[in-house]
Amino acid sequence: MTNRLPSSRTVIFLAGLVALTSVRMTAAAVELEFDHVWIVVSRDASERAALERAGLKISPNVNRNDGQGTASVSAEFLNAYIELMWPDPTVSVAQGAERGVEKFKNRMNWRTSGWCPIGIALHRTGPATTLPFPTCSIAPDWMPKGTASKF
Repeated sequence: MTNRLPSSRTVIFLAGLVALTSVRMTAAAVELEFDHVWIVVSRDASERAALERAGLKISPNVNRNDGQGTASVSAEFLNAYIELMWPDPTVSVAQGAERGVEKFKNRMNWRTSGWCPIGIALHRTGPATTLPFPTCSIAPDWMPKGTASKF
């Protein structure tokens, strides 16, 4: 069995998804707006080649997502981006976020785990209220006290 990179249809689908950046959602009085698409990939993101062949420019800088235990690279658009991320054992994990790292590992191993490697990030445009779907929270040291990132 050979490892295949995403097809051009997959890349086009993802680019179309990013194009929906102006879409707003209102669910149970929670106002959310599209932020970015993330894809959990193999370490050091060898999958980036497929996106580059499709014409996207991937940043050469590797981001260390401290507190989350992941690293990533991204292709930026006017008001959104595609993030290719992977679990990285050299990046710190916030206390209580260990289960999140396991989830990222399962997503990275999607071919054998059955987990979906693609996620959509939203941000609030209204008051902080309870979200209408289950989430996990992390509060890395770099975030302001009393705030958290939910995924």
